[in-house]
Amino acid sequence: MRKCSIIIISLLLCNAGLAQEIKWAEGRTLTVEGKAGKGQRDHFYDRLPGSAKKEARQELWDLAQHSAGLCIRFSTDSPNIHARWTLRFDTNMPHLTCCVTNGIDLYALDEQSGKWLWAGLVKPYKKSDNSGAILKNLPKEMRHYMLYLPMYNGIDSVFIGTDSDAQLLSFERNSKHKPVVFYGTSIMQGASASRCGLAATAILGRFFNVETINLGFSGNARMESVIGDVMTSMDASCYVVDCLPNMTLAMINERAATFIKQLKTVKPHIPIILVECSPNEAGWLDQSEETRINEKNKAFYAIYQELLANGYTDIYYVPNTTLIGNDREATIDGTHYNDLGFVRYSECLKSVLGKILSER
Repeated sequence: MRKCSIIIISLLLCNAGLAQEIKWAEGRTLTVEGKAGKGQRDHFYDRLPGSAKKEARQELWDLAQHSAGLCIRFSTDSPNIHARWTLRFDTNMPHLTCCVTNGIDLYALDEQSGKWLWAGLVKPYKKSDNSGAILKNLPKEMRHYMLYLPMYNGIDSVFIGTDSDAQLLSFERNSKHKPVVFYGTSIMQGASASRCGLAATAILGRFFNVETINLGFSGNARMESVIGDVMTSMDASCYVVDCLPNMTLAMINERAATFIKQLKTVKPHIPIILVECSPNEAGWLDQSEETRINEKNKAFYAIYQELLANGYTDIYYVPNTTLIGNDREATIDGTHYNDLGFVRYSECLKSVLGKILSER
C-alpha cells in the first residue's frame, strides 16, 4: 500500500506541473573547442579536417575520429543539467576506464577562486546511446561549464539538457593566448586517466585558461608530415611534441629533424617544446627496456642540439627525468599514466609552457 501511495503522489506532482520538463540543445549549437586545422569534417566531432584523410594512414585516420580533447563550453542558470550522447564505435580497452573512453566529464567555473572545478559526469553503461543527469537541484543562478567529450571514441551527437525555463548560452573563452597544440601518443590522447578532464591537455588548458588541441594518436605518433601540415595550418601559441614512445630509434633519426624543421619553416615564430620518451616504471628491473629508452632520448637530444647549432630558435627540451617522478607510482602498466602521472606530467610542463605564454 505504501509503495502505491508514493507512485500516486509522484504522478500527481507531474500532473500539477511541478516536474520540470527537460529542454535539449545539441552541443554543436554552443561553443565547441579542441578541433585541429580548418575545413570541413566528415563528422562534426572529428579532430582532423577531411582534407587530411587522403594522406593519413588508415590507423591514424581512425583515431582522428575520436573526440579526444574536444569540449563544449556553455552557460546556464538551470538547477538541473542532463546529457545524452551517441557513440560511434564499440570501444573497450582493458587499460582504460569506460568513463575516459566513452564518457563525458563536466567542470564548472568557481567564480570566487577563478578555478575550474570538477562538477560531475554520467557513466556510459551502453555501447551507443547514453544519457543521465549530471547535476541536480542547484540554486537557480548563471554558471559557466565545460563538458569534455570521450577520449577514445567518436561522437555522432551530444545533447545538453536543462530545465525548460532556464537559459542556455554559448560561453566563449576570454583568453589572451592562442591555442596550444599537443602532438603525441596514447598518453597524450588520454591513456590512462580515469576520466576525460584528467588528461594532460585538459589539466593544462584549465590552468592557463587556453584552448588546447589534443593530437594524441594511440600507437601512431610518428612525426608524419600530414600532422605537421595540420599543426602549421593553425595559429598557435606553442607546439608540444611528445612522440618518442611510438617511434623506433631508426624513426627518430630519420624523421625527427625533418618534422621539427617542417614546423619551423612554416611557422618560425611559434615555440616548440620537445619532450623525451617517458621512462618505463619497471625499467629498474628490465635493464634492456631502460637501455632502449635511453638510446632514443640520447638520439633525440643530439637532434635538438644540432637544430640549435643550425640557428633554429625557440625550441625547448624536456628530459624524462622530470616528467612523472621516480617513485614508480605514476602509471598503470609501466607506460600509460594514471591520474597521478598526468598531474605530475602537467606540473612538469607548466614551468616551460608558462614561460612561453607569459612572453606572448
